[in-house]
Amino acid sequence: EKIVKLLLTVITSLGTVILPRISYEFANKNKEKIKETMEKSINFVLILSFPMIMGLIVISPNFIPLFLGDGFEPSITIMQLLTPIILFIGMGGIIGTQLLLPTKRQKQYTIAVVLGAIINVILNLMLIGKIGAKGATIGTVAAEFVSMSVQIYFIRKDIDINIMLKKAIKYFVLSVVMLIVCMSIYILEINRLATVVLQVLIGVSVYFGLLVITKDDFTRALISKVKKILIK
Repeated sequence: EKIVKLLLTVITSLGTVILPRISYEFANKNKEKIKETMEKSINFVLILSFPMIMGLIVISPNFIPLFLGDGFEPSITIMQLLTPIILFIGMGGIIGTQLLLPTKRQKQYTIAVVLGAIINVILNLMLIGKIGAKGATIGTVAAEFVSMSVQIYFIRKDIDINIMLKKAIKYFVLSVVMLIVCMSIYILEINRLATVVLQVLIGVSVYFGLLVITKDDFTRALISKVKKILIK
């Protein structure tokens, strides 16, 4: 769980940075600016979450033995099952800290968190006794999914859900393509460390290349900003 959540710091740190901006725009009743900022933030979460999830799934078989040592092989499945929380916590964190809390909707945020906790407790009681750590993992993932879904429901009038869904599907498909390419590296039958390094490098290159080929708006804007910084 700590390994998976380590990647989340890249995403959740955005909420801390944007929070003052949203609070300022809310105080000035600038709804359009809030909507624009939220859509960019959600796009940021989606574009990073899916490749992170697929990447962890594909490197887990080699990464776990390398990082934790032999004997921890059962943790491979646990990590793979746990990866969706990158998306769920990432989305929930952005929505909660960037929109619900700054706009004085603490009650809605609390409802989402409490419902997630209830689901977690129920599933833990049902599953841990039967399937152990996998049961705890399923409970955690389900809880974060419920919490995220409830928060999305609460902000359905603040952002365009359909656009968000289309973006999510696109990044999911591109990440699956990246996953397939990275899986093919196992054919080489090289050592664990070399496999992990190669999968990470090729995975990043393939995913970024696909974003450029599909003319992703977020990626094009990012490249444009980088060019301006380099020119200066």
